[in-house]
Amino acid sequence: MKTIFYNKKWLLAMMCLMVIVSGFPGYAPSAWAQSPPAGDTDSENAVSPVIAEAPENDATATVQPEEKSSGMGKLVFNFDNAELAEVIRTLADLLRINYMLDPAVGGKVTIHTAGELDQNDLFPIFYQILEVNGVTAIKRDNIYHLVPMKDAARLPITSRMNRTGKIPAGDRVVIQVIRLKSVSAQEIAKVLTPFVSAEGSIVTQENTNLLVAVDKADNIAKILRLVDVFDSDIFDRVNYRFYPLQYGDVETMVETMDKVFTAYGPSTKAGMTFIPIVRLNTLLAVGSQPKAFDAVEKFLKQYDVPSQSTEPSIYFYPVRNGQASDIAGILNQVFTGGKKEAATDKKKSQKTESSFRNPLSRDAKYKKQETDQRQKPPAAKPSLGQSAGGAGGDSFGSGTLNGEVRITEDEARNSLVIEAAPADYQIIKNLLTKLDILPRQVLIEMMIAEIGLDEASRLGVSWKYNKEGPSMDTSLISAKINTTLNPGMEVLVGNPDRWSATLNALATENRVNILSTPRILASNSLPATIDISQEIPITTTQYQYTDTGNSDLLETSIEYRDTGLLLTVTPNINEQGLVTMEISQEISELGPNIDAGNSSYPSFYKRATDTTLTVQSGQTIVIGGIIRESKNADVAGTPWLVTLPVVGWLFGTHTDASKKTELIIMISPYVLDDFDDVDAVTQEFKKKAVNLFPEAK
Repeated sequence: MKTIFYNKKWLLAMMCLMVIVSGFPGYAPSAWAQSPPAGDTDSENAVSPVIAEAPENDATATVQPEEKSSGMGKLVFNFDNAELAEVIRTLADLLRINYMLDPAVGGKVTIHTAGELDQNDLFPIFYQILEVNGVTAIKRDNIYHLVPMKDAARLPITSRMNRTGKIPAGDRVVIQVIRLKSVSAQEIAKVLTPFVSAEGSIVTQENTNLLVAVDKADNIAKILRLVDVFDSDIFDRVNYRFYPLQYGDVETMVETMDKVFTAYGPSTKAGMTFIPIVRLNTLLAVGSQPKAFDAVEKFLKQYDVPSQSTEPSIYFYPVRNGQASDIAGILNQVFTGGKKEAATDKKKSQKTESSFRNPLSRDAKYKKQETDQRQKPPAAKPSLGQSAGGAGGDSFGSGTLNGEVRITEDEARNSLVIEAAPADYQIIKNLLTKLDILPRQVLIEMMIAEIGLDEASRLGVSWKYNKEGPSMDTSLISAKINTTLNPGMEVLVGNPDRWSATLNALATENRVNILSTPRILASNSLPATIDISQEIPITTTQYQYTDTGNSDLLETSIEYRDTGLLLTVTPNINEQGLVTMEISQEISELGPNIDAGNSSYPSFYKRATDTTLTVQSGQTIVIGGIIRESKNADVAGTPWLVTLPVVGWLFGTHTDASKKTELIIMISPYVLDDFDDVDAVTQEFKKKAVNLFPEAK
């Protein structure tokens, strides 16, 4: 076939003629829109215009044209530096579409092809010519609006919410709303921005974790494919394993593993991350490559082995949560069988040095004489020993050590300096991780009140509590509370809200006298004391003598006695959250003077409790039954006459009054496991303080 090339003016004229002629019925142009008959080899009868085919874009395969012209044969185009508006008009005539051209649209077009084009190629070529010139076509009703791509987002273009399905045909600019599941919208926007065209844009919404992309249809398809890759559940792609170490130090092991796996891939460490869990001496490996875990396990089998070295090394262990002296004492008890030894003078040396060895080790017999001459360690403090003893169930003893070990306490830095063989140090450190733990704390809320009793409550407040609510099962109380009380006392466990309601009911009758409402934060196994008292002078001894001048002198010795509230609580918390409290409480007040001899001395009322009980965190304990009866005799009448014997009652009134009061103590312990709980309590206290004292803001 022979192809004839026309210049631009002839080509445009012939195309316009074809469009006019093609409107007549029954006419089919043989040279422009119709292929030559089969078997016709005369190249003179086959004349085609030449059109350049734009480079193929893989992404355009996802956009299907809506419009298809019919009755059109093979076409070849050729444009050299043609006006964009003229090319658009020509293609629109061939496609038989209506269009509206924005005044801002302009440009030049140069396209060439070396082969014939099918009628289905016209729409892709049409859109590609627009894209090269920064123009897009938006179909509204039956008209294509040709506008600059940068202004397309402001027009009513297609918006999509689904991440699946084909992009609608025809609309070259699309708004795609993407709801992300597992990744942050801001983070993935950084990944997607390089793949957006110059006219496109990406907007993120933090609150809803939404991403909005505005771009050409082919770029939107590319963005959706990238989002599907990155927006997946992290736990579906990442695995983890725990590796408990038997001999090695986990922090040292992590450093070694980082170096080993960095050799496989310096930038990613072969996709593995290693995290030390010091308290458990366990290595946590996190990665996305299953085969990498096999390499970790293989390496640990070869590296986590007992050290062959018997030479002692010096290790520095900073105590993080306890006292170095207490932990050193516990280690001495564990590895020396609990023998009490003489301690060094801490005031002079500010350190304690101790040594112990395995009596069955191979070098023990050579060092026996040296050990006997060495200073012996001090005994452990019982308080820390009780607390730390329940922390773990592992067994340690002198038979586990291979050689001699020395522990020196650095009191100034609250640290331990340990001299031991590597294998022995690992045994000691495993025990240290169980002893050196954060001490648990208890917030103890108390209310100490004095309740006036009447005939309705002559048996005490606990009787009123049981009368107004369900009866208390004393056997259940005995099963939950271990207590030793003074005679006449009783203990009840109840809901804090019910007790508050009972006291509020009594307060409405003006029968409640709140003595104190202390709140104190106490550490596990350590006593906490509240002392709200007044010092009252008391005469203890008096001496009367005559000096050389025959003058009588009186010498008096005075002591001060604390009168008021004295409360001491020692909490002990077990692993199940039960709180055992040793409570010692004393309330005293000044009474009437008592005559003794020729002098008058003050008297005191004293009410004390000493008890040990165990409850759950958050339960309220009420200690009551301490009832005091006071009697007052009052005389009113005519002075002097009212005091006459026998007939004095005729001149006045004599009143004998008695008053009964019951002392109750409400205690509510709350276990605080970490610093977050402590911060929450502190913030609550600050809020209450601000309400009472606004100037404290």
